Amino acid sequence: MWRLLLRWVPIIPAPEIYDLLRDVKRSQSDVDTQVTEAIESIQKTSILVTRLEESLKERAAKLEHLQKEHERYSQLADMEAKKAEALLTQIEATLGKNVGKERWIAFGINIAAGMIFFVLGVFLSDPLKHLWTALTK
Repeated sequence: MWRLLLRWVPIIPAPEIYDLLRDVKRSQSDVDTQVTEAIESIQKTSILVTRLEESLKERAAKLEHLQKEHERYSQLADMEAKKAEALLTQIEATLGKNVGKERWIAFGINIAAGMIFFVLGVFLSDPLKHLWTALTK
């Protein structure tokens, strides 16, 4: 309707200017909409980047804590392994030195016990025979 009214003005090309102004206004609103969407996207991206940064900082802190714990436990394990190795070598040395001595002592004890039983058997065989025969009659 504005175009028809503007056509009646013969001096200037009013309908074409009106169309141009209307197109400029539409494109301006389209640009404004796109800029608004771009700003919203940038804000969302900024929030996401901030969250990711916080998450990465937390994970880095946890990783650093775990590395310190691992280092502490590995040092403790090394110390305990050295202590255990020293203890085992001492036990092996102690057992290794006394094995021959202990075997000779055990051999002597067994020979002495065998001799005692042999001598007792020789001396007590006749009296026990007489006692047995007396009890069984």
